Amino acid sequence: GFIDPDARSHSAAAFASITRTDPSATWVYQTWSWLYGAKQSYMYSWATAVPTGRLILLDLMAEESPLWERTDSFYGTPYIWCMLHSFGGNNGMWGDSVSVSTNPISAGRAANGTMVGTGLTPEGINQNAAIYELMNEMAYQGEVVNLTVWGMRYADRRYKVQSSALRNAWAVFMNTLYDYKNYGQMASKDAYVAMPHGTVWEQLDQKPWYDLGKFVDGWKMLLSGKQDCFTYRHDLVDVTRQALAKYSTNVWEKMNASVTAGDVDGFKQNAQEMQDLIADVETILYTVPTFLMGTWTTAAASWGHGNASLAALMEQNAIWQVTFWSYMDESYGPVLPGLADYATKQWAGLMSQYHAKKWSIYTTHQLTALTSNTSFNTTAFYESLDSWFTPWIAQAAFTDIPHGDTYEVAAQLFDKYAPLINP
Repeated sequence: GFIDPDARSHSAAAFASITRTDPSATWVYQTWSWLYGAKQSYMYSWATAVPTGRLILLDLMAEESPLWERTDSFYGTPYIWCMLHSFGGNNGMWGDSVSVSTNPISAGRAANGTMVGTGLTPEGINQNAAIYELMNEMAYQGEVVNLTVWGMRYADRRYKVQSSALRNAWAVFMNTLYDYKNYGQMASKDAYVAMPHGTVWEQLDQKPWYDLGKFVDGWKMLLSGKQDCFTYRHDLVDVTRQALAKYSTNVWEKMNASVTAGDVDGFKQNAQEMQDLIADVETILYTVPTFLMGTWTTAAASWGHGNASLAALMEQNAIWQVTFWSYMDESYGPVLPGLADYATKQWAGLMSQYHAKKWSIYTTHQLTALTSNTSFNTTAFYESLDSWFTPWIAQAAFTDIPHGDTYEVAAQLFDKYAPLINP
């Protein structure tokens, strides 16, 4: 009853194929499919079909869904404790630092444990440096990490200075942004970059999982510890972006309340606030190259290696990936591709040219419904979006040259939004 013959034969056949090419090979296998309802008999049969030590399993999302706990350390098979963290490489600041700083220690000390290392399995990189640095340190940690102390020391290393303001800011961030527990939501999907209506990836109702007052205090501390280095400017942009991103949920809620109340003037006012918010966040994003859409598209075009047609294709594919992802698919009916905005980014250029336009088209269709006292026409909305998107992507262009003073813009946005975020 506990043996699954099909799983065992498939695993054995795969290993036989690998060792025909390299008789001394070790097979490294990711267990993603096991996270979604795999039976114990299936996992046991797959893992034990290969000689012990010749198969290493990746516990792919152990910070959230540790399979080693459900399988008695994978039935004696060596495994690597992995943090997945990022779906789509989105920009939001978040992470479960408590899990990352404690659970690898527990796994390594488990009776009959078979953990042989730690790993990273993100879908996208170049975001949330702090949580990845913490995770990489865990391979060398023998004890649970004090996160407040770790955050303060991280600030010292990151900015190459000992500043009480910066230390205190990162102590706050480790206990707010990086104290994530709301599994089931995608933490880095924010309202102003979500699809305004109708896709499975929308995250319009996401609430911050941390105390906004404490976060604003950390934002203020970061501002007060001004430094003349790139890592400081990058982080100041990121924290400011995070503040405005979470505030976009409040704006969406006001828009939705106006729709429910049939308040046309209120909806117009709220819709304009969303546009103003997107414009404001773009001013801070433009100040560093790491938050420019043009940095992404220029890098993609460079893969053309002097071939103009190939460079254009690579650039188009790069834009597709962070917007619609793929072409409209009639199998879905009158909807966008199932992965639209899955890998969305909060980057200067993309915010104004793409996300603001989505909200503008949505606003037009919602006003039509409100003023005619009819239901929102989802099909018409998607058709309008597609009609705009196709010619837009064919000629979209973005700069890779930053402009503006990061500190000055961040200070201005703090003065404007801190009282709104934390009244």
